[in-house]
Amino acid sequence: MIQIPVGNGSVYNVCWIRFFKNYDYQYRHSDIHALQYKINQTKKQGGSLKMDYYDEQILQSRQEEERQKHTTLETGIYVEDDLITFQKVTLPDTRIQMFLPEQFIPMPDSVKEVKYPSLNAPDFIVTSLDSTVNFCFNILPETLEEGDTKTMSSQFQNALHNVNPSIRIKERVNNTATAKGNEMSWFDFKGYALDGQTYNRMYIIRMRKNVLHGIFNCPPRVKEEWESIVEQCFNSVEETWGGILH
Repeated sequence: MIQIPVGNGSVYNVCWIRFFKNYDYQYRHSDIHALQYKINQTKKQGGSLKMDYYDEQILQSRQEEERQKHTTLETGIYVEDDLITFQKVTLPDTRIQMFLPEQFIPMPDSVKEVKYPSLNAPDFIVTSLDSTVNFCFNILPETLEEGDTKTMSSQFQNALHNVNPSIRIKERVNNTATAKGNEMSWFDFKGYALDGQTYNRMYIIRMRKNVLHGIFNCPPRVKEEWESIVEQCFNSVEETWGGILH
């Protein structure tokens, strides 16, 4: 049985199975927060443990259902409890467009100098408001032939090992392609920053007259939630020439 307060100090007992089946499954995100608030208030007031338990089960079901509705760049994607939405942007001083999180901002120079003190810091960085999740970009003045992204990716891997022999490449994908057909290779690895360990991905994408060198990093605890997002973002890379997308 579930005990539901009715406002006059008494409770209304309902068979929990019927209650669960008949619960309105059309909750929107605001209703999820309302239910979470109700659970928290019930706990503060010493409410029924059984009511807390089933409320939490319903809340988890609502949250999972809400997440299943948001799995693409078009719908937005949940990371932890935040819905990340996306917009197509043009990288500065290029004809390269791709989807990036709307909530992210260009990293301020003052933050960039602390997080990337090297003179070889990325040319352009967009970051979360707490600066823990970053998309970084360089435009390399190289013209690659077919199959060369694998070679360049291997060169970057070797350079990382030379700088830090403890780095281990976790996964590598070579000579795949973006949705628009640009050849792409990438690999991932664990690294270290001033604020702790990071999960990193490095992308090499062959453009018409240059190379897009992309770097993504985030804390390991959100790695699994960001992996799909990163793949979709870099898969969306395209190039415009005379108003025509390539």
